[in-house]
Amino acid sequence: VHLREVPWSVCFASDLGRAQRTASVILSAAPALRLSRALRERAVGEFEGKPRSARPKSFSRYPGVERDRDVVERGYTFIRELWDTGPACHDGPVLIVSHG
Repeated sequence: VHLREVPWSVCFASDLGRAQRTASVILSAAPALRLSRALRERAVGEFEGKPRSARPKSFSRYPGVERDRDVVERGYTFIRELWDTGPACHDGPVLIVSHG
């Protein structure tokens, strides 16, 4: 089964453009696309918008860089809240598009 063939009941995506474009490629039918800041990629402080090659190998100690555990907790919180809403939010397969 290709992702485009799945009858998604709802799609959640990061509110950043790349994730929204990816979601639109996957969605053949048009369930509501719900945007969430919780699905954003890691905040990298002063390195935002710069290529990975311009970042130091270990940049977690820089101001404004989101810690690993904070990124994971943000994702878990999103999933827990989605789970808790259950059928009130969706009644079939759920697509979640974020960043790698």
